[in-house]
Amino acid sequence: MRRVTTVLITFLLVAGTSWAQQKINETRAASPDGIVEIHNLAGSVDVVGWSKAEVEVTGMLGKGAERLAIDSSGKRTVIRVVLPRHAHNVDGSELTVHVPEGSRVEVETVSADVSAAGLSGKLDLESVSGDVSITGTPSQIECSSVSGTIKTETTAGNTSLETVSGKIKVARADGELSATSVSGSIAIEGGSITGGRLSTTSGTIRCEAAPTGSDSLKLKSLSGSVTLVVPKNLAADFELSTFSGNIHNEIGPKAERTSKYAPGRRAQFSTGAGGPHIEINSFSGTIELLTK
Repeated sequence: MRRVTTVLITFLLVAGTSWAQQKINETRAASPDGIVEIHNLAGSVDVVGWSKAEVEVTGMLGKGAERLAIDSSGKRTVIRVVLPRHAHNVDGSELTVHVPEGSRVEVETVSADVSAAGLSGKLDLESVSGDVSITGTPSQIECSSVSGTIKTETTAGNTSLETVSGKIKVARADGELSATSVSGSIAIEGGSITGGRLSTTSGTIRCEAAPTGSDSLKLKSLSGSVTLVVPKNLAADFELSTFSGNIHNEIGPKAERTSKYAPGRRAQFSTGAGGPHIEINSFSGTIELLTK
């Protein structure tokens, strides 16, 4: 009896461990320029581009997850962590997904962190509270998170980044960029920007990417400070305005009062023809136009 009991306990422990931690190692054929769609409620999703015409999923399903589903139809591969209908106390699943480097990648998560590396196709990444990190040179980026931080090594020809309270950080911009946040900060550390819009409600904006081309660039915050750092020889048309904040301008005239009855200040000037039109506006925050 004691031996039977020992075997039974051992079996239950092994079975319980297997149910709690399910290893993943799945491979499917995939088009080099197909679409890979990934859904994972919590945990992490790491997407890596490679030269193979295959999608490989490795990692670990979290405790309480039912299974990993992979469905293929035409050029689309859908990867989904399936949970029980009335799931409670489900641990996060950790997925590493290798995809053909030219794939269009779509990721949806709630609290899972997302990273993408080595991809040349379009990225469409969404998370509610997870952080998002992008390296490499994708052709286009659309990325959103409610409270998570968005970090990208570079931007593509057309990039859209959105958060509510999370931070946005771009190491090196390239092309047109739209970045919006409610209370989170926006920092563009370098590179060049051919136009777009950077806006927050109460967060700060600092852009050190050089404006190029002839398109318009708008930087706007309701109560946060806005700083734009540009090359000394930049040719552009500038329009700076604030209702109750201050304006510090290193390359143009001193801001003037818009009315003797109101605190608003405005500076409008040009440093040369053929460049971009740059508008910087803050209702109550400080505006800085600096040179480097």
